[in-house]
Amino acid sequence: MTDSDSFTSSTPLADRVEVVGGEYDVRLVFHTEYVLEGVVAGHYDNDAVEVAETLALHGRHSNPADRDPVHSEVERTRDVFEDDVAAERIDWVDGPTAPSESTFWDDTAHFQETDQ
Repeated sequence: MTDSDSFTSSTPLADRVEVVGGEYDVRLVFHTEYVLEGVVAGHYDNDAVEVAETLALHGRHSNPADRDPVHSEVERTRDVFEDDVAAERIDWVDGPTAPSESTFWDDTAHFQETDQ
């Protein structure tokens, strides 16, 4: 069954709002490699590792040498319809879309909080 099959002929044109995307919760895991030369540290190798970690994450030479995505998890949390204000953030949608007649006056459909 397609999206168009779910609409009946008695459905007004203004109520035919298509899903143009979704909102997702995404978790990305990267393997990041830093190469630090000339690290000055204490007597032990572990001292050098701790100093290098601090320099890599917070130092002025913190550009990674390599970064590879190793894992991702995606969960769709909701559909984004063409009349949703979030639809304009979808890259393939040409521009802002107008709300449908059924949602135009309903601020709760377009804003997180409304002044009542």
